[in-house]
Amino acid sequence: MPIAEAQKKRVLEELPKPIVKSPIEIMDIKEWGRLREEEEEEAKRTKMMKKEKEEIPWWVEDEEDSANPALTFEEQQKHIEELKGALDICWAEIGSHREDTQFMHGYYDTWPELPLCRWELQLDHHVSACWDWAYNYCITTRRSKCEILSKEQKKDIITSLKGWVVQDDFDTTVSRLPPNIRYTILVNFASMIILKDCLTLFWSNPFWYLDVDDAISNSEGAEAPFGAHLHTLYKTFLKVEPRLAHHWRAQTTRLANVRYQAHFSKRDLTFGLANKEILRAKAYRFAAARLQDKVFRCLLKDKDENILKTTLGDLYVRMAEFAKDLATSQPLLEWRLLDEIPTEFDQQSKVIETAYIHGLGVRESRLNRHQVIAILRPYFFRTGGWNREGRTPEVMVSRAHVFVEDRVGRWANDAHSSDEDAFSTHSSDEDELPTRRKKRRPNKAKIEKKVGPGKQKPAPKGKAKKGAKKKT
Repeated sequence: MPIAEAQKKRVLEELPKPIVKSPIEIMDIKEWGRLREEEEEEAKRTKMMKKEKEEIPWWVEDEEDSANPALTFEEQQKHIEELKGALDICWAEIGSHREDTQFMHGYYDTWPELPLCRWELQLDHHVSACWDWAYNYCITTRRSKCEILSKEQKKDIITSLKGWVVQDDFDTTVSRLPPNIRYTILVNFASMIILKDCLTLFWSNPFWYLDVDDAISNSEGAEAPFGAHLHTLYKTFLKVEPRLAHHWRAQTTRLANVRYQAHFSKRDLTFGLANKEILRAKAYRFAAARLQDKVFRCLLKDKDENILKTTLGDLYVRMAEFAKDLATSQPLLEWRLLDEIPTEFDQQSKVIETAYIHGLGVRESRLNRHQVIAILRPYFFRTGGWNREGRTPEVMVSRAHVFVEDRVGRWANDAHSSDEDAFSTHSSDEDELPTRRKKRRPNKAKIEKKVGPGKQKPAPKGKAKKGAKKKT
């Protein structure tokens, strides 16, 4: 036998013998189902026994998947809350992404916190709040010359309202207005100053309250370093691509806005909440600085200082919150003052209308071509939008409310009492009575003198007293 064959035979003999397995038995499906049910019932009984012995928590459904023996009850509850928060973030981001996609294609009515359809209503409400505060805490007088103010104070008031009131002598300007406006002219001037502050401090720069510093300015306001930097960046961005700049400002302002929790509600709100407190603190500081202004102070009554600070601070906070809601929209709110509106009034104008106190009818044209004296609220319009293709058309939000030259007014009878002091004391009660009742009093005195004291008033002619006998 050759050597190769002998070696091959020896190797085959040294290999292990193969193990022969028994044939596979096929189990009946019904039998298999019965055994599976028995195993599940046994597992349930075992789990119930462990729960009774408190070996596993009672709320665990699947011991292998849901229970972690290393976690306590409080830790597991915390873990559950974290999972819920992560799920909420996912849903918020999905919804925000969907709305943002619509917004970028021009459907921005449903995107901002304050819908565009409510801008006019909210503006009316907040501007009226400025006037209501001034009416409650400012001086009202019927004297057209406002003798309570000095010449320097009158000059300072007109100068501080540049762009809101024609720059003329105080007495001359007031005398050109109807009597019913003269009564509350100081109230109107104070409300203009407050609204001017809100436009300058809050509405011009939506990032004004971020990272507040210690410096407070009484005129144009003190912008924080970070807020001023963002606003400068936005202005630079605006020159390159207006649409993207508006969108970036809306997104950035919205992330810092924590007043509404519908969007990004489960994000880290530390930054937003901290800056919300800064917003309130800075708004109150602006109110305190305004009360220290001598021009504004001369218009106020002698009220408690704490009441003035609290009420004016609350008003500034509401206006600041409203400005923050407006800033989250891609369309921008803009305005025009006295220098940018028509100088003569026209009833058919789409930019200006007379203030309500004028009492001018809808189709009444008696004040046409009269000069505009002051602007109680600016002309508000919105501009911008993702689908504007670089154009910035003006969409009117509300017309400007103006005071027009009208020396007599709608109610001419008021002109006779325009120089009467509203707070003068009367010498006697008779002066307060109407003229008709004054004429009747002499007749009554004549009758009493004719009858005399202790005598009964004679009966009217043709009427006999009750019980009296007729003469025969």
